[in-house]
Amino acid sequence: EPYCHQQGVAEAREAVAALHRRQGADAAMERVFIGNGVSELIDLSLRALLDPGDQVLVPAPDYPLWSAATRLNGGEPVYYACPPERGHLPDPDEIAAAITPRTRAIVPVHYAGIGCEMDAIMGLAEPHGIAVVEDNAHGLFAKYKGRWLGTFGALATQSFHETKNFQCGEGGALLINDPQVIERAEIIREKGTNRSRFFR
Repeated sequence: EPYCHQQGVAEAREAVAALHRRQGADAAMERVFIGNGVSELIDLSLRALLDPGDQVLVPAPDYPLWSAATRLNGGEPVYYACPPERGHLPDPDEIAAAITPRTRAIVPVHYAGIGCEMDAIMGLAEPHGIAVVEDNAHGLFAKYKGRWLGTFGALATQSFHETKNFQCGEGGALLINDPQVIERAEIIREKGTNRSRFFR
């Protein structure tokens, strides 16, 4: 085959899936997308989730692409504070106060390998049908209450940038924990076609 699979090189996808399986996640190679950088995968994750007018709760300060990708995909970023005096971690009560009927996703950022209060965040999201998209760029190989970061939410972005825990210069992975998002993500990655279905 002259081109690699649209989700990325199979060996790399399987390596990421195997890592997450060792960490207790239900991760199949089909649920892993490899990209040139985590920025591309942030855009892909939000494109797969958002409809026009949806709100995404993002931290302030944030990695600027979360706000940009939200806007580019027709959404509205809504900010919750992650001040330095709290170690750049959110207060779940502030996230709860920001939830509206238009909230489609919450983006917790596991900064410097320290996990957000995922039990509280998942407890806020699940009753409202809100997707949690973990920014796990700094959290690979870290745990929250004994569970690996990146395995809680519907999706988790991983960065392989040279400044992160797992490095290859650039690159990243998107782990899709919610099987309902896979088909839409595949079509987006295939530039609007269902080519993946053709090869199954």
